[in-house]
Amino acid sequence: MKKTIVLASLFLFSFAGLAQAASLIENGDFQTGDFTGWNYNSNVTLTSGPNYKAHFSVPGGDGISQLYQDFDVNPGWTGINVQFDFRLNTGEESSEDFFRALTRLEIVGEDDDVNQFLKVKNGTDGWQHVSVDILFAGLDIDPITPNARLSFALKEHTGDFSWARLDNVTVSAVPVPAALFMFAPALLGFMGLRRRAKNKAV
Repeated sequence: MKKTIVLASLFLFSFAGLAQAASLIENGDFQTGDFTGWNYNSNVTLTSGPNYKAHFSVPGGDGISQLYQDFDVNPGWTGINVQFDFRLNTGEESSEDFFRALTRLEIVGEDDDVNQFLKVKNGTDGWQHVSVDILFAGLDIDPITPNARLSFALKEHTGDFSWARLDNVTVSAVPVPAALFMFAPALLGFMGLRRRAKNKAV
């Protein structure tokens, strides 16, 4: 029975690690050298390799650069973790220029539910890392395909010539709470004891 519990525990931890590591976003590091998996407008380009990055900039300094990708989430998950690296330079420190990221989840009975988790104004000091958990508690997510979208946009004001860069985009399932892993081996052990007792009775 001890061996069974140990093996079951290792399986559960391994499964959780795989679920957390696998990204739902295709080509999040842009290393294909193109925008495979992404939808974008002409104001988004790639920097030169070998370490490609998405570059947001509007000719004329007035408009929006946009990049997005649709993906599937399981309504039964605890939530998703969104991570990415970005750099923003607004040049003249415009109060109207900003870089933002949005996650949209399709909600049953509604058109959509938008969670804005990043809106940055002014210049940033070098590269910034963002990691955000978006939990599904209280949301009735539609099991349609695809049912989620992650989008990025740079808004530029007239003549400021701001730019932003994006890299290492990942979206992964939020791992099952640690308390469940502590409970699971105990439950398996209890089931094993019951089965052994039943076999003895026979």
